Amino acid sequence: MKNSKSGNALRYVIPIALMVIGVGFIVVGIFDKEISAVLSKATALCRECVGIG
Repeated sequence: MKNSKSGNALRYVIPIALMVIGVGFIVVGIFDKEISAVLSKATALCRECVGIG
């Protein structure tokens, strides 16, 4: 049978690890000066969806 302590540990460790990885990618993108590229692409996408661009 499955050990309940290890199951509970994985239940918290995996989401926290994924959040840390996500924050790490965000920080790398900020220091790599990708903010302007992401913002311009997001703006273009929103304009296309609304139909004004």
